[in-house]
Amino acid sequence: EEIDGDPATGTGDAHTGAGDGDAPEVSTGKEQAPRDSRLRRPGSDCPLTEAELAGFIEELMSVIADRDYEAWYEHLHDSYIEYFSQPEVLEEISEEAVLARRNVDLRSLEDYFQHVVVPSRAGKELASIDFVAPHKVKARTQSGGQEAVLFHLELSEGDWKISRF
Repeated sequence: EEIDGDPATGTGDAHTGAGDGDAPEVSTGKEQAPRDSRLRRPGSDCPLTEAELAGFIEELMSVIADRDYEAWYEHLHDSYIEYFSQPEVLEEISEEAVLARRNVDLRSLEDYFQHVVVPSRAGKELASIDFVAPHKVKARTQSGGQEAVLFHLELSEGDWKISRF
């Protein structure tokens, strides 16, 4: 389920949150929320359609394709920043086969972005959006004939953020 060895997209410890009654039903397995499901639009109480969320994900992909670290950073959840800034986490990721073969030594979140995030998402396209909880989604792509996670996204303080859930 990981994209090219990117541990940020692994299944990890997926948590489900309690619903607020107005959010779409939680997806189970391969099911998807109904096409007319609504999510909160970032920064407002207006609903966000699945198509609008797909547009947001495409914008994220464009930021990554442009190697725009600052713009990508603005879309990160605090827990993601904290985790992938830890020296021991960066060292462990640096030891993975793909990076070790290229002698890549990750020392910062920006290194992680340049050497892991950018190459692992190059040329990828959004295939589906899975609603994990009312405020959490998994954006998926097709990779090698299988679905793989592009992003875990979490609604945080009114904005969608790349998360680790």
